[in-house]
Amino acid sequence: MIKTLRNIVIILCILVCAVLGGVAGWFAREQFSPAQPQTGVAEKTFSAPMSLPAEDQGIVSSLSGAGFRKTGMGWEELQPGTLIGRGDSVRTAESGAADVQFGGLAVIRLRQNSAASFEEINTKRNGSLSVRIIAGTVLFNVTKGAGKVTVITPDGNLSVVGTEFIVTADEGGTYAAVRDGRLAVEGGAGIDAGFSIRINAKTSPATDAKPEALSEAGKADADELKYLYMLELPEAGIPPMARIIVETSPADSAIFRNGDPCGRGSVALLVPFGQTLKLKASKAGYKSREMDIVVSSPEAEKRYLIQLEADPDSPLVPLPSTTGLQNILKLEAQIGILENEIKSREILYRAVATQSSSLGTERDLLLKDAEDSRRETEAVRAEAETARRQIASLESQVKELRTALEQEKERVRQIQELLKE
Repeated sequence: MIKTLRNIVIILCILVCAVLGGVAGWFAREQFSPAQPQTGVAEKTFSAPMSLPAEDQGIVSSLSGAGFRKTGMGWEELQPGTLIGRGDSVRTAESGAADVQFGGLAVIRLRQNSAASFEEINTKRNGSLSVRIIAGTVLFNVTKGAGKVTVITPDGNLSVVGTEFIVTADEGGTYAAVRDGRLAVEGGAGIDAGFSIRINAKTSPATDAKPEALSEAGKADADELKYLYMLELPEAGIPPMARIIVETSPADSAIFRNGDPCGRGSVALLVPFGQTLKLKASKAGYKSREMDIVVSSPEAEKRYLIQLEADPDSPLVPLPSTTGLQNILKLEAQIGILENEIKSREILYRAVATQSSSLGTERDLLLKDAEDSRRETEAVRAEAETARRQIASLESQVKELRTALEQEKERVRQIQELLKE
């Protein structure tokens, strides 16, 4: 009998140790196992049907990051297919951008941290659109012969009947650059393609401002106008298009649509039926990944995930944890690589800056790269700190498990003593 009880106690001890070991292993896997790269599809995202815009409305055709619409009812978050009416305001958040299409007349894009209100909307043939820029940068692609577009800024009005141009309103005044066509400045000289102008109602009004040829940096900035898509909207009926949301992991990966950049981290698009949406996500330190979405019916309206896999051949590869200490050492090595890159870029900048003022544009690019490297360094440092905290938490869990095991051993010992008695 005593021998049987002893065997039962031994078996109970083995089971307790196995359970405790399994809990510890599960916790370690949950905390330190890297996510496996995959491409996922979530359930249907939108329940309400999409509506066509009326003649006095625009429609959000593309959205990257966060954007908001203000109506008489207050602020609400933008979605692809959101209708923009006369008197509405739209603003974008940090790293956001929103495209709004007004029939066949025009499509505009509000870059990040930008805001505009729409004072007149008439998308009929030979219609009109009046946009007041409150802050930030707005890109315009106006169809020639479709109507007139007026841009109201704090420093004066601009008007056009068909062109591609950019307008920025900030504390320094209003800047306008034309990529194609011609832009008229109220009270001042017109701006032809390849030229820009800066006006300031306080210091340099339109009557005194003179157009200047776009620099190489200005031309590169204006090239974003090539990526403004204009959809063919029917005059009536159900819109033959689907609302698609695409997200990436990591969350700051660049997203390309048919080879053209369309956002970072997440994009929401209106896509006509019959099209195949070719997407690509990429980020330094990761392998690029592609996804094709066949849009044939409203059933395509889903949330899609593109998850990238770390590239072991990249010097900036994000290294998943195998053990906490190894992860910290590898992260610290990455910090060293990034800090050396910052130093080399700063040395290169100083060398370039002493050559000629004509290299100012390249100097600015180098400074931007240096700043990007600094940000990456801070991100890696933050990841290292997170790993340290995870190690401390795991050690605490292990300590608690060991204490529980010792208590269980003591209980077994007491049972054995009782059995001997």
